[in-house]
Amino acid sequence: MRKNKKSCSISDFCRNNNFRTLEFYKMLSRHPELARKMKANSAGERVLDEESMMTARAILRKEKIEDRRKRSAAYAACRIMFSTSLLISLSMISSRLSACRLKCVST
Repeated sequence: MRKNKKSCSISDFCRNNNFRTLEFYKMLSRHPELARKMKANSAGERVLDEESMMTARAILRKEKIEDRRKRSAAYAACRIMFSTSLLISLSMISSRLSACRLKCVST
């Protein structure tokens, strides 16, 4: 005897996983293999079966990890740029001070 599979509509899946529906559809457009696994219920809504839900969660985890890495890399680049600009401005200030001291000493 075959056991019935659980299915869930996209809106319910997004609500349960704290994910916006629009972002889910964007993710779906990037992953056509997941779109092929989706079925439609009697009301015409697209639903996810258990296998599709597991695949979608795995994709979401992977994309969240990638987003975190991008954000941390961007933060590090921003810090480096800030530090570099700070060093440049400090060197400009010190060169101006040394030029002023030279002028004061020569007069």
